[in-house]
Amino acid sequence: MFRCLKPGCPDTCGTHHRPSCADRLLYYVLLIAFCIALAASFYTGVMRIHETRDDLSSTLPTAGFVNVK
Repeated sequence: MFRCLKPGCPDTCGTHHRPSCADRLLYYVLLIAFCIALAASFYTGVMRIHETRDDLSSTLPTAGFVNVK
């Protein structure tokens, strides 16, 4: 992804506009890994919210409430 610093280097030598295959592959692998980590984090957070809500609802006192129909 960096510009080639050698004098007389061709334009296809890893410039920003034409990254090499290895650079592109690394970019896509890191992007996919980031997306998987983000999805796993989101899923874990949602599951913990559901567990906390279930735990709280089972410990709430219900003796003082009257069901009104």
